[in-house]
Amino acid sequence: MSSHSAPLLRGSATQSAAADNATATATLAATVATKRLILGVEAQYNVAENSIRNLTLNVAGSEVKNWEWDFTNGSFFFMFPVAIKTDVNEAVTLVLEASGTASTSGDCTLWVASD
Repeated sequence: MSSHSAPLLRGSATQSAAADNATATATLAATVATKRLILGVEAQYNVAENSIRNLTLNVAGSEVKNWEWDFTNGSFFFMFPVAIKTDVNEAVTLVLEASGTASTSGDCTLWVASD
Protein backbone atom coordinates (compact mmCIF):
# COMPACT_ATOMS: atom_id res chain seq x y z
CA MET A 1 0.00 0.00 0.00
CA SER A 2 1.33 3.41 -0.94
CA SER A 3 1.14 6.40 1.35
CA HIS A 4 -1.19 8.03 -1.20
CA SER A 5 -3.89 5.37 -0.75
CA ALA A 6 -3.67 5.20 3.05
CA PRO A 7 -6.19 8.05 3.67
CA LEU A 8 -8.87 6.13 1.78
CA LEU A 9 -8.70 3.34 4.33
CA ARG A 10 -9.50 5.85 7.08
CA GLY A 11 -12.58 7.19 5.28
CA SER A 12 -15.89 7.70 7.02
CA ALA A 13 -19.44 8.90 6.45
CA THR A 14 -20.84 12.03 8.07
CA GLN A 15 -24.63 12.20 7.95
CA SER A 16 -26.98 15.08 8.66
CA ALA A 17 -29.91 14.74 11.01
CA ALA A 18 -33.23 14.10 9.29
CA ALA A 19 -34.89 17.47 8.64
CA ASP A 20 -38.69 17.61 8.34
CA ASN A 21 -39.43 20.15 5.59
CA ALA A 22 -36.21 21.97 6.48
CA THR A 23 -32.68 22.19 5.13
CA ALA A 24 -30.53 19.16 6.04
CA THR A 25 -26.81 19.85 6.52
CA ALA A 26 -23.97 17.35 6.98
CA THR A 27 -21.00 19.19 8.51
CA LEU A 28 -17.34 18.41 9.05
CA ALA A 29 -15.82 21.13 11.20
CA ALA A 30 -12.46 22.61 10.31
CA THR A 31 -9.69 20.66 12.00
CA VAL A 32 -6.20 22.05 12.58
CA ALA A 33 -3.50 20.40 10.42
CA THR A 34 -6.06 18.14 8.69
CA LYS A 35 -6.78 17.93 4.96
CA ARG A 36 -9.90 16.18 3.70
CA LEU A 37 -10.52 14.08 0.61
CA ILE A 38 -14.18 14.32 -0.37
CA LEU A 39 -15.05 11.01 -2.00
CA GLY A 40 -18.79 11.25 -2.58
CA VAL A 41 -22.21 12.46 -1.49
CA GLU A 42 -25.65 10.97 -0.93
CA ALA A 43 -29.12 12.45 -0.33
CA GLN A 44 -32.64 11.10 0.12
CA TYR A 45 -36.09 11.80 1.53
CA ASN A 46 -38.08 9.44 3.76
CA VAL A 47 -41.01 9.29 1.32
CA ALA A 48 -41.34 9.69 -2.44
CA GLU A 49 -40.43 13.26 -3.34
CA ASN A 50 -41.91 14.52 -6.61
CA SER A 51 -39.73 17.55 -7.16
CA ILE A 52 -36.30 18.65 -8.26
CA ARG A 53 -34.24 19.68 -5.24
CA ASN A 54 -30.77 21.20 -4.82
CA LEU A 55 -27.79 19.63 -3.09
CA THR A 56 -24.79 21.89 -2.49
CA LEU A 57 -21.23 21.01 -1.46
CA ASN A 58 -19.28 23.80 0.26
CA VAL A 59 -15.63 23.92 1.31
CA ALA A 60 -14.46 26.72 3.61
CA GLY A 61 -17.80 28.48 3.04
CA SER A 62 -17.51 28.53 -0.76
CA GLU A 63 -19.66 26.50 -3.12
CA VAL A 64 -17.68 23.77 -4.87
CA LYS A 65 -20.49 21.86 -6.57
CA ASN A 66 -24.27 22.17 -6.88
CA TRP A 67 -26.55 19.42 -8.14
CA GLU A 68 -30.21 19.62 -9.14
CA TRP A 69 -31.73 16.16 -8.77
CA ASP A 70 -35.19 14.96 -9.68
CA PHE A 71 -36.07 12.85 -6.64
CA THR A 72 -38.83 11.06 -8.58
CA ASN A 73 -35.80 9.01 -9.72
CA GLY A 74 -35.08 8.00 -6.11
CA SER A 75 -32.14 8.82 -3.88
CA PHE A 76 -29.14 10.78 -5.16
CA PHE A 77 -25.69 9.19 -4.95
CA PHE A 78 -22.50 10.56 -6.52
CA MET A 79 -18.92 9.34 -6.12
CA PHE A 80 -16.27 11.72 -7.44
CA PRO A 81 -14.02 10.15 -10.08
CA VAL A 82 -11.14 11.99 -8.38
CA ALA A 83 -11.45 13.04 -4.74
CA ILE A 84 -11.79 16.75 -3.98
CA LYS A 85 -8.93 17.71 -1.68
CA THR A 86 -9.31 20.53 0.84
CA ASP A 87 -6.56 22.61 2.35
CA VAL A 88 -5.77 22.24 6.06
CA ASN A 89 -8.26 23.64 8.55
CA GLU A 90 -11.23 23.93 6.14
CA ALA A 91 -14.81 23.04 7.06
CA VAL A 92 -16.91 20.98 4.64
CA THR A 93 -20.71 21.08 4.42
CA LEU A 94 -23.29 19.34 2.27
CA VAL A 95 -26.70 21.02 2.18
CA LEU A 96 -29.94 19.39 0.97
CA GLU A 97 -32.84 21.69 0.14
CA ALA A 98 -36.01 21.41 2.22
CA SER A 99 -38.66 19.10 0.80
CA GLY A 100 -41.39 21.74 0.71
CA THR A 101 -43.86 19.32 2.29
CA ALA A 102 -44.64 18.74 5.96
CA SER A 103 -43.77 15.22 7.19
CA THR A 104 -41.24 14.75 4.38
CA SER A 105 -37.77 14.52 5.94
CA GLY A 106 -34.52 14.69 4.03
CA ASP A 107 -30.98 13.80 5.01
CA CYS A 108 -27.61 13.87 3.30
CA THR A 109 -24.25 12.17 3.77
CA LEU A 110 -20.64 13.14 3.00
CA TRP A 111 -18.12 10.35 2.29
CA VAL A 112 -14.72 11.73 3.35
CA ALA A 113 -11.23 10.58 4.22
CA SER A 114 -8.87 12.70 6.34
CA ASP A 115 -5.16 13.11 5.91
